[in-house]
This record gives sequence, structure tokens and C-alpha cells, in this order.
Amino acid sequence: SGDQIPFVAQIMTVADVYQALTAERSYKSGMTPQAALLKMKEEKGHFNTDLLEDFERRVVPHLPGHRGKLDSQETLHDFVIP
Repeated sequence: SGDQIPFVAQIMTVADVYQALTAERSYKSGMTPQAALLKMKEEKGHFNTDLLEDFERRVVPHLPGHRGKLDSQETLHDFVIP
């Protein structure tokens, strides 16, 4: 369960998944920061919710491509790059 996973590993998981979702690859376009965060939030139980919220609040605003906090009405479809 989540409380048995070391906290540092939880932090690394959030950062690693975010980077994987936003990175440009030869086989896919990277997601926008907003789309990546939304996708991660949709994965209920996969991430520590408090940690993901802290990541969004403290780290993401300093990353390239950030345009602001997600609106509660936005969906992943609003941000996926065609």
C-alpha cells in the first residue's frame, strides 16, 4: 500500500511520470503540463494526492510551458495535442 512506499520513492514517481508524459519522443508528442497533471490526477490511487497537489503548486509553475492551474471544468481532452 502507499504508506509502505518510501516518501522519496513517491516523489521520484511523480517527477518521473510527469517527465515521461511531457517529453517529446520520436514516437509521440509530449503533453502540455496541464494535460499531464490532469492525466496523473485521473489515476486514482496511483499517486499520493497531497504530494501531487504540492508538485502542481510548487514545481510546475517553474517549468517551461506552464500556463496556470487547471480549471476544475477542464478535461484531458481540452489539452491533448492533436
